[in-house]
Amino acid sequence: MNTASIVSYLAAQLPGVKVGGAAEADSAMAASSPVTPACYVIEEANQVAETGIGDDLTIDVAIAIYIVTRNAKDSYGTASVAFSAPLRDQIINALHGYIPPESIGPLVYQGGQLADFSPGLVWWSERFTTVRQII
Repeated sequence: MNTASIVSYLAAQLPGVKVGGAAEADSAMAASSPVTPACYVIEEANQVAETGIGDDLTIDVAIAIYIVTRNAKDSYGTASVAFSAPLRDQIINALHGYIPPESIGPLVYQGGQLADFSPGLVWWSERFTTVRQII
């Protein structure tokens, strides 16, 4: 699935946040000090939802939004994840229900999890699913 429309839509919803796709995510993950706050839209998986001989294919698509923020330190280690919560909420509110042009259904929020924790940075992943057709 072409995620460029999701990148553009999300960038318009999040002024002041760097928004990119898979290529930018790869560079950011390799950098010792990537731009923050930032988020990157990546297609993670797809699978056939419905098919039949002579029918169009319906594909379930999983999209991940990788969010990177600066690490906030506290004695329990919980401030880092909590620090990114407002941005995560903005992304969920912006994307849940949005219908990308390539889809036949809306993005549906599935959940999130810690993706990586490194000195100075926290990477969090929010997962959405949608449906598209191959005609």
